[in-house]
Amino acid sequence: MESIGVLATGIAHDLNNILTPIMMAVPLMREWAPAGEAGKILEMIEQNASRGASLVRQLTDYARGTGGARQTMEVSGLLAEIGRFVRAAFPKNIEFRAEAEPGLPAIRADGTQIYQVLLNLCVNARDAMPDGGVLRLVAKARAVRAPAAGEAAPIPAGSYLELAVEDTGRGIVPEVLAHIWEPFFTTKQRKQGSGLGLSTVRSIIRSHHGFIDVRSTPGEGTQFSVYLPAQAPD
Repeated sequence: MESIGVLATGIAHDLNNILTPIMMAVPLMREWAPAGEAGKILEMIEQNASRGASLVRQLTDYARGTGGARQTMEVSGLLAEIGRFVRAAFPKNIEFRAEAEPGLPAIRADGTQIYQVLLNLCVNARDAMPDGGVLRLVAKARAVRAPAAGEAAPIPAGSYLELAVEDTGRGIVPEVLAHIWEPFFTTKQRKQGSGLGLSTVRSIIRSHHGFIDVRSTPGEGTQFSVYLPAQAPD
C-alpha cells in the first residue's frame, strides 16, 4: 500500500503538469473564439479539465490516506453534466435518456467522485452496445422498508437516492458477473480497459456508506443501481 501511495503521488504530479496549461489556455481561447459551437466546445474542455484536476486531488488524498471533501449537494447538476458529455462524445447510434423524478433528496457526497461513478457506468454501458441501443440514467428517491437483497449484502432499511444506469446491450453472463468487482478483472482488450473501473466504483460508493446492485440478462441488457443515503430535510 505504501508503494501504491508513492506511485499515486508521482502520477498526480505528472497529471497536474499536463492539466495546468490546458486550464490556463481555455480562458485565453475563449477571448478569441466566437460565440456558438466553439464556445460550447471550450466549455466542455474546461469542465473536463476541472474534473481531471479534481481526480488529481483524489489521487493525492489517497496517497495521504485522506478522503475527498464531502458536502450536502443536489445531483441535478451532475446529471445534466453527464447528459451533455454523453450526447457530445458517445456514438450517435446510442440514444440517451435521462429521467429524474421531482423532489429528489440531497446527499452528502464528493461531487467529483459521484460524477466519476456515473461516467464509468455510462462508459461501460456504451461499450456493451457496439451496434447501438438505449442508455438510461434514472434518478429517484427510494425508501427501503425492510432489508433488500443487494450485490453483496442486504441493503439496510432507510431513505436513499437511487441512481440507475441501464443499457439495452449484450448483458453479462453469470460466470463473468461473479467476478466484475475484482480489481484488474476485465473482458475488454488490454488497450481498452484496465479492469479497475467497477472496483473503483464500488470503493467510492462504500466510502459514501452506500450500496450498489447489478442485474443483467444476457442478450437483453444490464442495470447498475447505486443507493446513496438521503440527507434528512432541514
